[in-house]
Amino acid sequence: MLTLRDRKSAAFSDVKSMARATPAFSPDGRWVAYAVADNEVAGTQVFVQSFPPTGARYQLFARAGDFPHHPLWTPDGKQLLYVPRVGDLEAVTVEAQPTLVFGKAVTVPRTFPTAAPTTPRTFDIAPNGKIVGLVVPTQNPSAGVSQRSVQIVLSWFDELKAAVPGG
Repeated sequence: MLTLRDRKSAAFSDVKSMARATPAFSPDGRWVAYAVADNEVAGTQVFVQSFPPTGARYQLFARAGDFPHHPLWTPDGKQLLYVPRVGDLEAVTVEAQPTLVFGKAVTVPRTFPTAAPTTPRTFDIAPNGKIVGLVVPTQNPSAGVSQRSVQIVLSWFDELKAAVPGG
């Protein structure tokens, strides 16, 4: 943490991780979600702490075999998205009164790959709540997409309706 007034820095907490912690502030700035990787669990876990820190730390429940990472708050601060395991995406509701409580995890549909804890997050959330995912172009030249190009299609649904008879 860095105070702008006196330009002094201090550690946020005693968080130690063998991989990127990928911290994410809640929209109201009161909470920080982050992932910790260590040898004890042989994987990752997601925690949430208040900001500024009070010492209380809340752990997101993980099912056996899951190693949650890459936490990200929704714009309204009512949900926390995370990757429970490579290839999946889940969300939990978060209630902060009187203490922090996580709801039941639900699968979030997606059309993009999710990354391992050791690589950067492959998704973000737009201010309107829509999830934006990174799709890596194919390396198959017969698919018609080169690795050096990115194709963005806007208003594709309107184009589809115009192309379909009676649409």
